[in-house]
Amino acid sequence: MNYSELAKKILEQKEKYWRKLLSQEAVEENIITALTMIDYYRLLYDLTIFDSIYSTIFMSLTFRVPLGEFSTLKLCYDVELPSPEEYARGKLLSIEQVHCFEKYPGMKVWLSDLFYYMMTHFGPLLALVPREKGYYDVSYYGYAYYDPAQSEYFIKSTALKESKRSVSGRGYAKIFKSMIQALNLDYETVDNVFTYLRAFDRAKLESALSEYSWSGKTRVQEEVEGKIPIPTEDLKGEEKEIRAYSLGNLWLDLLAKMLEVDITPIVKEGLPQVEGVVDPSKRADIAIADMISREQKLRLLSLPLLAANYQRAEERAKFYASRRADIYGASRAMYYAIKEMIDRELGDVPKFMRNQYNVAVQQLYARLTRDSGWGYEAYRTMTPEELKVQWIEEWAGKGLDREILERLFARAMQLVKYLGPLRAASKLAQHAIYSR
Repeated sequence: MNYSELAKKILEQKEKYWRKLLSQEAVEENIITALTMIDYYRLLYDLTIFDSIYSTIFMSLTFRVPLGEFSTLKLCYDVELPSPEEYARGKLLSIEQVHCFEKYPGMKVWLSDLFYYMMTHFGPLLALVPREKGYYDVSYYGYAYYDPAQSEYFIKSTALKESKRSVSGRGYAKIFKSMIQALNLDYETVDNVFTYLRAFDRAKLESALSEYSWSGKTRVQEEVEGKIPIPTEDLKGEEKEIRAYSLGNLWLDLLAKMLEVDITPIVKEGLPQVEGVVDPSKRADIAIADMISREQKLRLLSLPLLAANYQRAEERAKFYASRRADIYGASRAMYYAIKEMIDRELGDVPKFMRNQYNVAVQQLYARLTRDSGWGYEAYRTMTPEELKVQWIEEWAGKGLDREILERLFARAMQLVKYLGPLRAASKLAQHAIYSR
């Protein structure tokens, strides 16, 4: 494809993007679509958010990291109408990301209830953990452990994000295994964590647990000795089964396994009420998950406006006037620059295989330069050597050639160095125009 054909293709993609997302007609149609499918979207939100919050609590208990440090609890937003002056400049809605604890102070109360509950019933178990997560200038020397930043971010953000993406278990198992190689993590620990995160994901549809199931969606399993079997798998892809009385049982099961403690007698009769805990449901976890889920669902009808934000009326009416479409076009140009590099480097490789290498490099570029979303922190805090090991291990595990990946990594990092700032500059210019 010559450059004139490429320019024409990018122009067509820009216009298509504008018509589907940015134009005034697109905004109106997308609002109607959201209204029509609102029940479906609400179910998706529940399936995603309850899983994410419960998995976050599980990771917090397993690694003794305060819940407030996890990325999943930093994804609340304040959404407001703009001032008349801001609206005239193209701001349809004002949105600001805030920590969920700041927006909902009651969450701290619920969490204190949760951990008071845990310490009341499982205090002897939790007390067996010999050391706690260390914090500089806070923890006592010799009584805490300190992880490198990359490992911390993997625990607090990236592991959760990767385990909740819409990919197969095999797909993100390769990411976990590549992290083990790059960061020198303990295989057995990561394998156990993966197995339990996979159980949380699969239980939503395959094993109805009390307070973690959806009518008409979650399959009911026959109990085995009073426990519910939950299908899962390990990093090698071997099918496994975890049996639990309840959701709380599932949380504590891995910690008990790591400490070689039997918690069956504690949870066998169900989780009793705790005197002095304010929450009448006695389940702070459900209160938190429900609060965040309701917040997300309340923004459903705002999404079409947020997607078309930062555009003046003229830009929503005329394609050629839309700066947002120009920014999208610049991103597409960068995509094709990466693709052209791969085609040039791998001219003797069959096209279908070149496409696989293109996906690998585009993914690396996105992880390091994308300015929205969460879960990329572990990748961005790695040294170049660690990142290289992680990326090559992940994609070699998916069947790509190590020597070719070695060759492409250096070229990909050059593109990140030169194209990444251009991408960031285009976004900063946009915000400068519409925010002044």
